[in-house]
Amino acid sequence: MPYTIKLENKVLRLALSGRITGHDLLSVLAEAKNYETNVDVIPHRITDMSGIVELAVHYADVSVLAEKRRELRFPNSFKSAIIANNPQHLGYARMFQTLNDNPQITIRIFPDESAASQWIADCGN
Repeated sequence: MPYTIKLENKVLRLALSGRITGHDLLSVLAEAKNYETNVDVIPHRITDMSGIVELAVHYADVSVLAEKRRELRFPNSFKSAIIANNPQHLGYARMFQTLNDNPQITIRIFPDESAASQWIADCGN
């Protein structure tokens, strides 16, 4: 499986690894959605792209993913940090950030785990 999802210290952590396809992105979305329907409070999340070795994803894949997230309504607003530490990952993360304009999700992109975790922990932003 090219991804893992786990709740750790009240933060939902998604780690992508290996070869990622559009189908994998939809699988991650479905699993996250299943988790979200079973909780009263949606936790902040960190998505780590640093383990990806090949992104076999196209604009249409990212657009569909963002559209599905944009349509959802949550019981609360939350932060979503994306760790993107190379130019290709950064490009896809920015594409997703731009396309996903759900007002309940604040997305920021970070170069490393430390910066992402600090932003998630900062309740003022």
